[in-house]
Amino acid sequence: MSVFPPSAEIEDVVADGDIRFRSSTGVSRRLRVKVGRPRHLSDVAEDDWLCPVWMEGVPEGVKCFAGNGPVDSLMNAVEWVRSRCGEPDSARR
Repeated sequence: MSVFPPSAEIEDVVADGDIRFRSSTGVSRRLRVKVGRPRHLSDVAEDDWLCPVWMEGVPEGVKCFAGNGPVDSLMNAVEWVRSRCGEPDSARR
């Protein structure tokens, strides 16, 4: 995982919205998340891909998650979001 400065922007946003979930204490919460389009680290085809993510309340700013391809980097980013939120309210329905 790479970390961009807090002022970094996600140029090509593919998802932007709120995630509603229940905290471990049972309180309903909401967090805003932006996910950017995965991109190559470099022009070398064998290089890893990065998927940038911004989450409300995370002081580090935009974080990037590496993967062997675009889907792998996206899945790693989403797994991090899920780990920060716990179980989404939609999973309880």
